[in-house]
Amino acid sequence: MNEQRDAVDSNSPVEKKTPRRRDSIQISFRVNEHDYEKLKASADNLSMSVTAFAKMKVQNARILKPKFDKESSLQIIKELNAIGNNVNQIARYCN
Repeated sequence: MNEQRDAVDSNSPVEKKTPRRRDSIQISFRVNEHDYEKLKASADNLSMSVTAFAKMKVQNARILKPKFDKESSLQIIKELNAIGNNVNQIARYCN
């Protein structure tokens, strides 16, 4: 019975494609604590991960500082969610 199922599965017209990574080569390197703290501080200042920051630096990408820090962004999102909630309550009342 398994042989029949395997035969059907292997002849099926739909092929499963495995997702491919955009970047195929992985690099890892070590830094001392002082250099890591500098990288982490720069990445945190831009609300990025250390990995994303290092990758953008290697690619000579232009790194723009966000207009709001992380805490301000979270506060703005919280306020927008509250406004959306109020609008939904008004719409429900009007209907």
